[in-house]
Amino acid sequence: MLRIVHARALPHPLVCALTVSLGCGRVDFELRTDGAAAAVDGDPAADDADGADASVTCQPAAPPPRSDLATSFSQPVPLLLLNSAQVDDDPSLTADRLTVWFQSDRNGQADVYTSTRPTLAADWSTPVAVAELRIASANTPKVSPDGLRMTMAGAGPGGDSDLYLSVRPDSTVAWPAPTRLADLSSTASDTGMAEFLGGYGAVFFSDRAGGPGSGDLWIAERSGTGCAFGPPAPVAGGVNTASAEANPWISYDGLVLVWQSDRSGGVGGSDLWWSTRASITSPFGPASLVPGVNADAVDDDPWLSEDLRTLVFASVRSSNIELYQATR
Repeated sequence: MLRIVHARALPHPLVCALTVSLGCGRVDFELRTDGAAAAVDGDPAADDADGADASVTCQPAAPPPRSDLATSFSQPVPLLLLNSAQVDDDPSLTADRLTVWFQSDRNGQADVYTSTRPTLAADWSTPVAVAELRIASANTPKVSPDGLRMTMAGAGPGGDSDLYLSVRPDSTVAWPAPTRLADLSSTASDTGMAEFLGGYGAVFFSDRAGGPGSGDLWIAERSGTGCAFGPPAPVAGGVNTASAEANPWISYDGLVLVWQSDRSGGVGGSDLWWSTRASITSPFGPASLVPGVNADAVDDDPWLSEDLRTLVFASVRSSNIELYQATR
């Protein structure tokens, strides 16, 4: 039975058409003249059980204009109200930039911390540990733009580090205990999972066999947020090299990717690079250094606003791993 599924208003630049198999079946992206595609909520609980195809068309609100990749960022400045004398790493913000999550071991163990501010001009509140997201060796927390989905990595039975997900119905309630993603975790080290298209796709670091380098970025897709991911594959295009690539951020539409790499041609021990693609079915283009932010040190764990104008990342350019911000 063919039915039209109501499309949610999503904060990403998509004019899209999509055909999905209801339940946890096939997902096919139909390209439009703008090269974009997207999905609607595919939770099996909300889908019919007859296995029929549903034709979906969605017209989300236009995003803020994106800055080009060539314009340089301002000199990065440390986020003093968030940083401590210990490790502060892996920042991730909501779309409104009023809530931040990051990893810190300021209390003697690796925990996820959060801080809020009422406006962009206001100071950040004192960071507090998020007890419900506490797992062993917690790292690389990445929050969805609406603050309802949290991916992270930590110790697990699969390997050195496994991938986890927590989903909550409302930003005012506590996070459920993170669930290990067995379909993405391997016997190798898997970290830094960044979702796109509301959880229909994910990019993450893994040093599993099958990539060109000592650690690579992998991508996986699925037909619904309650479904298993398909087999991960190395990100295609100019992203992975024989060097190490890690800690990705990807735009909601899946067209802009930022990550850290120690490849040749950089400034320091590890630098921030980015690349774009024309559609989610296209390979990424050549990588280039994020302009104006890299130092002769390790720079990593980038988070970027959807308009590509605010960058928050971690760096050891001082005597400690700290959080920095740059704008343009």
